[in-house]
Amino acid sequence: MKEFIEKLISRLEEEIVYDTFDHYKEEPLINMNFEKLEDIINQLAEEYNNGWIPCSERLPEYTDEYLVTIDGANSTTTLSYDEVLCEWFDDECNVYPVIAWQPLPAPYKEGD
Repeated sequence: MKEFIEKLISRLEEEIVYDTFDHYKEEPLINMNFEKLEDIINQLAEEYNNGWIPCSERLPEYTDEYLVTIDGANSTTTLSYDEVLCEWFDDECNVYPVIAWQPLPAPYKEGD
């Protein structure tokens, strides 16, 4: 998510025009409407696929549990990834053809 926010800020900064007539300082001239902002956010969401990382792009760097989408399934589940074997498996050691993955979210904390 941090990478997404940094990219969003970068893209927004590209869209801002600066008033350089006053040579002592630059003032941002906001030239963006909400439709443009929505377009930028939608483009980034498509780029980052809402946090999903295709296995064809890269695999996790370490063995852990991840949220995954299995090839042919129309749902998500949690599986473990073994970085040595480069395989996705469940608690019963069944191996699955995973097409995309993402880290598990942080656990819920009351009051957040």
